[in-house]
Amino acid sequence: MKKIVIIALLLLSSKIGFSQELVSEIKLNLGKSRDIYQIVDESKKEVYFFCSDKVKTTAYRLNSVLQVIDSISTARPKEKNSAIIGYTQSESAQNLIWSTGNGSDVLVQTYDFFKKTIKTKALNLDYKKERFLQKISTNGLFYILSLIEDSNILKIKIIDKNGNLDVRTIDTSTYTLVDKYGEVASLYAIFDKVIYPLEDRFSLKQITNDTPNSLTFAAYKRKIYAYPNELVLSFDNNIKFTQLYKINLTDFSISRTTIEQPTTNFQNVKDTYDPEDMTDKLPEINSNSFIIDDKILQIRLSAELVTVSIKNLNGVEIKSFTTKYDEPIAFKNTEIIQESGSVNSIKVLESSNQFIRKLYNSNPAITCFEKDGSYYATIGSATGIVYGQTGAALAGGMFGVVGSLIAVALSSNVNIQNYDSYQNRKIVYFSSLFDKNFNHISGEMKSLPYEQLRKFAFSKSDDTDFTIFKFKNELYFGSYKMKSKVYSFYKFVQ
Repeated sequence: MKKIVIIALLLLSSKIGFSQELVSEIKLNLGKSRDIYQIVDESKKEVYFFCSDKVKTTAYRLNSVLQVIDSISTARPKEKNSAIIGYTQSESAQNLIWSTGNGSDVLVQTYDFFKKTIKTKALNLDYKKERFLQKISTNGLFYILSLIEDSNILKIKIIDKNGNLDVRTIDTSTYTLVDKYGEVASLYAIFDKVIYPLEDRFSLKQITNDTPNSLTFAAYKRKIYAYPNELVLSFDNNIKFTQLYKINLTDFSISRTTIEQPTTNFQNVKDTYDPEDMTDKLPEINSNSFIIDDKILQIRLSAELVTVSIKNLNGVEIKSFTTKYDEPIAFKNTEIIQESGSVNSIKVLESSNQFIRKLYNSNPAITCFEKDGSYYATIGSATGIVYGQTGAALAGGMFGVVGSLIAVALSSNVNIQNYDSYQNRKIVYFSSLFDKNFNHISGEMKSLPYEQLRKFAFSKSDDTDFTIFKFKNELYFGSYKMKSKVYSFYKFVQ
């Protein structure tokens, strides 16, 4: 039966009209200790592609079809443990940011293709009595978020378009959050918790709109969304509601919003933690959320039902969908799929009961991606590591305060982290299609190019140094062939 299902899915994937197109190839001769990184400039329809080994870093300026226009090179930073962690960009130059040493120092390399110059500036980030949370490149700037120990104070270190450092502090004391018990807690206390099995202490998962986000990413209870002029931090540590912090990146003001989780049909199940119960028995409800555009999708479930509620960011409900364990799922457009360790190990689940039971015993999540005016949502769950071993699961909290900058730099491309996040896990999901007002669109749903990319990347097992990025509203994948010393770029179209 399993073989039949896999064959049927492969046949289906061959009918959906996808193709990958080899766009360009670059002859490289890279040694060990490689770093691959790209910066997309949509305004100029160019991509800046950086290739580094233990000796030098070469920057390639690529045109709209990823052909090399120009290149310049410099020596790789000699500091121990150097790794690319992000970028800033101006009208005339690209600034590549390296974390060096133990992570408290960074180097900003400014690549100016018009002047044919490369300049390097050293910056000290000074992490005394701070805990690293996340790093983000957005709107041409680079932001590092940290938290002052035992406090409600966020620090944001900003590297600007000229490679200069600015530091802002945000006191969140006026906008306190509550913990899983519903009791007011400091921001430090909210982050100083392991949320088993995905999240270590001080984890804050970055969500990007470049590619469809994995259920593993979405299953995190502490997430951050980056927009050109705003950062949004979401907290689903309390199962009754989602708590949001919005940080204005112009004046660095902060606001808080609390959005209640759906409650209909959940009245007869336990939905609270008891702070007096030393066994800390789990409640009978779980929940999570996902933000896209100016809307929040919330998922709430018990052992018998799942509800998905779509609201605006003021908490006003737009649509709601519910399915029970003994009913067919009316708002799904695909089969219920279970992946076991890889994209090539899948089977179809036949009942709502199986689906809800697996979600209830795992980490529920919902993701959503907009394409051509429609919303593609995926509802499901992701387990912890169950197949083999990997050091990526809790890397964010294992390296101390500043060392985590080096840890997260092991894969600076968030899209690659997203791609890797399904490896060695059991994933259960179905997908749904909605119009711009979140009315469900019935019928067969075309798969997104990202799904074809996942299968294609899995087939490139002999290649290394993957990169995934969105350019001109299309999805691109790159990989390096060690034997031929060629880096290839593919475009996935529908």
